[in-house]
Amino acid sequence: MTEQDPRKICIILNEFPVSEEPGFSDQLELLEQMGNFLHIIVLKKNDGSGINRINADIKFLNFSAVRLLQGLGTLALMHIITPVNSVKAFFLLLKCLICSRHPLTVLKNYLQAVLAVNEDIIPLEMTHIHSEAFPETARVAVFASVFSGLKVSFTVLPLHLYSYKSRETALLLSRGNFILTLSAYDRKHLCDEVFKNILRKPAVVSFPPGINLNNFTFNKKVNIPREPFKLITVGALKRKKGIHTVLQALKLLKERGVRFSYRIIGEGEEKDNLNALVKSLGLDDSVIFLGNFSRQKTINELRGSDLFVIAPEITPDGDRDSIPLAILESMALGVPVVAARITGITEIIEDDETGILVPPSDPVKLADACESMLRDMETRELMIVKARLFVEGSCDLLTQTRRLSEYLQKNGII
Repeated sequence: MTEQDPRKICIILNEFPVSEEPGFSDQLELLEQMGNFLHIIVLKKNDGSGINRINADIKFLNFSAVRLLQGLGTLALMHIITPVNSVKAFFLLLKCLICSRHPLTVLKNYLQAVLAVNEDIIPLEMTHIHSEAFPETARVAVFASVFSGLKVSFTVLPLHLYSYKSRETALLLSRGNFILTLSAYDRKHLCDEVFKNILRKPAVVSFPPGINLNNFTFNKKVNIPREPFKLITVGALKRKKGIHTVLQALKLLKERGVRFSYRIIGEGEEKDNLNALVKSLGLDDSVIFLGNFSRQKTINELRGSDLFVIAPEITPDGDRDSIPLAILESMALGVPVVAARITGITEIIEDDETGILVPPSDPVKLADACESMLRDMETRELMIVKARLFVEGSCDLLTQTRRLSEYLQKNGII
């Protein structure tokens, strides 16, 4: 997967662009720029925004009555042409049906894989299959791998790792040749929890999310924040983001006489609860819910902010964040970060060096950290510079992509 050794990679996604992790789309763009031929198969059609950045053909593998008949006909043909692989795929299907709570979806994904192999993977002479670990995409990728005889790999995002828990998840991911995670924290959870009863474990590689630094100009002259301070959070309005803790901390800042505006970019099921909390805390005049923004508009909002604050937590059902991309984007732009000391966040923020970390669900310490970062100019300036240097050295997307390619080839994984 280097510039000297281009590969034909079939990427299987639930939707494109990948809304849960926009950096995934960036990485696809760079893989393409490095000379790899990408063919993207998407199971769920969306508005398609951002697709023009990728030159790869994008195939929407929608399903209908007509496609069902085509799939059954192609399946019969597969049993004639590749009987051994077809039998292997059938036995894997039986295992998935036993493990899954959605047997009809499993059967649909089985036929989608057959169609993908017949219409895309074989005709285009693909050499590798890569998929996100969303349940449906993982099934299609693994079934397609068995039918075609190609190796398959996965990118496991926090959404896949902590929200979709089943025996089938372990069964599918264990078929991978290698797996990418965003953090060492995710890698440990995958190996210790998901694969704890799996004998055959694939190689698991952790690489922090990368960002394209060309989109994040850094102002070396640090602006001195003035009241009312501009605070911001970017993230889905979900319990795991801990926005309720941020609001409680802001209530304390207001009681201390600190003037601020707090802008939240994102949508989600917690919006009504958060709106109610804003009113009960008396923060109506200070908090603005902006909704979903485009990537560029989000970057512009971050650039004009004095402080990025986020306080993720682990919810009772085990859902959690790993490394929110907006933290790295803020660090790249020269916006200081205050965050909860949890999961993979500790791998990109060194406390009191590149940002401030506080215990999760602790509004008092969160308020103290925010006030310190807004008023202590000397510490603030040092942290901003150190944070940018960290991103340049460890999270540049181009460097990350090349480093990953070299690692996989050096260890004979691809």
